Amino acid sequence: MGVTRRTLGEIGDREVETQVLLLEHEIPPNVFSKEVLDCLPPSDWRITEENARGREVGAPPVFEW
Repeated sequence: MGVTRRTLGEIGDREVETQVLLLEHEIPPNVFSKEVLDCLPPSDWRITEENARGREVGAPPVFEW
């Protein structure tokens, strides 16, 4: 059972879910510099056939011992 400390927003909202993950794992929300954040693709970026060509974008690899 958890304790409600504050409301962050609607369930399913990407920004809210990101805040929850950061808070749950005690990661400060400002750990990356502006220079690092500027290197990220735009928030509406999606995998397409063109930008996926030559890359493995399917299921993660399975390692067996």
